[in-house]
Amino acid sequence: RSFAQGQIASSRLKTEKMAQRVEEMLDAAHSNHATMQRLLAFDLRLLKANTVGQAAKAVSASLKDDFGLPHFALKLICAPKNKARLPEGLLLPAGHAAVQEWLALKQPLCGHQISPAARKLLPQDVILESFLQLPLHFGGETGGVLLLGHEDAAHFAPGLPTEYVERLAGALAAVLARMTGWSS
Repeated sequence: RSFAQGQIASSRLKTEKMAQRVEEMLDAAHSNHATMQRLLAFDLRLLKANTVGQAAKAVSASLKDDFGLPHFALKLICAPKNKARLPEGLLLPAGHAAVQEWLALKQPLCGHQISPAARKLLPQDVILESFLQLPLHFGGETGGVLLLGHEDAAHFAPGLPTEYVERLAGALAAVLARMTGWSS
C-alpha cells in the first residue's frame, strides 16, 4: 500500500468515528428533548390544578400517560397548615414507619431496595425491581414523597442522574406547598 492510500484509509476511519459520535449526540439530544416535553406536560397539568385532589390526579395522569410509569404513590407527611382538603390516603399518619426515613430524605434516592413500609404503599400485584424516592420539599423540610417503582432493575438504578426528576419534584412541591399553606 502506498502512503497516500494509508492516509485515505485513516481519514475514512476518523470520519466514520466522527459520524458515529454525531449520531450518538443526536440520539441524546432527541432523548433530552422528549424528556423536556414530558416535564412540560407535567407542569402544564399541575398548573391547571386548583385543589390538592386535582393536583394528585394531574400527577397520576402525567406519570401514567406522559412518562409510562404506572407504579407510584404520592404521599404527604406534613399536614396542611391551612384548611386544604386532602384526598383520602394522601396524608400518611405521623406514626407510619416510612415517615421518619422520608423526613431525613434530602435528595432523590434511586435503587433496588426500599423499606418494607414504603414498598407496601406501591401496587402489590407486580414485581418491582427498582425504585425512586423523590422528596417534596416544603419550605426547607420534606413535606411529602413521590415514590416510583419499575419492573426493570436498570430503570431507577443507583447512581442514575436525577437532574430532571429533581425539577419534577420541585414543581410538584411548589404546587402542593402553595395549596396546603406551607409556602408564604
